Amino acid sequence: EGFRLFFQLALGGACIGVAFALGLLVILFNLNRRLSGEDSVVQVVATITTAYLVFFTSEIVAGCSGIIAVVFCGVTVKAFGETLYNDSHLSHHFWEILEWLLNTLLFTLGGCEWGNIIWVFDGLDWAYLFILFGLLIVMRFFLVFAFYPITSHIGIGSSWREAVFMSYGGLRGAVGIALALSLYAETTHYTSVVEVGQETREQFRDHTGKLFG
Repeated sequence: EGFRLFFQLALGGACIGVAFALGLLVILFNLNRRLSGEDSVVQVVATITTAYLVFFTSEIVAGCSGIIAVVFCGVTVKAFGETLYNDSHLSHHFWEILEWLLNTLLFTLGGCEWGNIIWVFDGLDWAYLFILFGLLIVMRFFLVFAFYPITSHIGIGSSWREAVFMSYGGLRGAVGIALALSLYAETTHYTSVVEVGQETREQFRDHTGKLFG
């Protein structure tokens, strides 16, 4: 069951991402008229629409990994469709602004959750928090350095200093906050009060929110 779920999430999401990327490449090719300003705008709209559609289709409809689907979609479009953009600067500037707005919104949500969490923590909760944080740091160091012989020789490579930075710094930022918020939403949706009590779920939310926020 575990292997079936793994292949469903990983390979299924990758196939869905590539399929959507091929469709986006067709759209970009048909809109490849550099003297048309309207087509440039439509190309940008097509990219963000495809990103949300591929995530929804993979995560909600197909039961696969939406993150992997979006990654494979982006990699495929980058590899084969970069020259099809009429105005690449317009696309880059749009995604930079969108990234800034979404990061701002995400950190605001994380701050609101932090305000609710900080008032209910006691000494035992803080102890569990630091233990969990330490274990996650150890696991990240193990994973990063286990693959260091490979990552140091592919692409532009990486040094041991960069590996240390990735190991320690990987638990911070927008991805960590999004993970904490998503974990609480998932446990609330897929568990009932009979299976997991409200107090337990609140503690889970509080720990994950403090750990990644």
